[in-house]
Amino acid sequence: LDAAAFSMVLKQDNLVVENETAVLEHAMRYLSLPDRTDETVSRVMPLVRFPLVSLLPPATGAQYIMLPPPVHRQLKALQERNEVVDELIKEALELQMKPDPESAVATFMPSKKRLITGVLPGDTNDVPRAKRRKYCTDDKVVAVDALKLAMNAFSC
Repeated sequence: LDAAAFSMVLKQDNLVVENETAVLEHAMRYLSLPDRTDETVSRVMPLVRFPLVSLLPPATGAQYIMLPPPVHRQLKALQERNEVVDELIKEALELQMKPDPESAVATFMPSKKRLITGVLPGDTNDVPRAKRRKYCTDDKVVAVDALKLAMNAFSC
């Protein structure tokens, strides 16, 4: 698939997938192919709904699906080299650090990022990043705490 076709798949609210973590894993696999440029990464990754992915263990005993270590390492490397991915992760963590992130979703305004032309109607760049997909019934924004965030920042 080219980037436009892959983006058309990712934009679907009715994408049949277990959870947003699986969407991120597929996006990472797609973007790891040799011919994928940083520009492609910057225009595809905003379609992943990062706030719904457990980037860190939750603050409470809530159930969550953690990224497999190889995908986590790959995402961290991508974050270091790509400004858009870095901003998307920071945006997600900011929402996840709210005292009640599920309530904060109602007022959450995701940043606008450039997408592949023609992916969204009227070439808008409004992606509902905190809204779960239709078939991802267990996805939600899970709270993380600042201590876990700080510890993760200093771990190798």
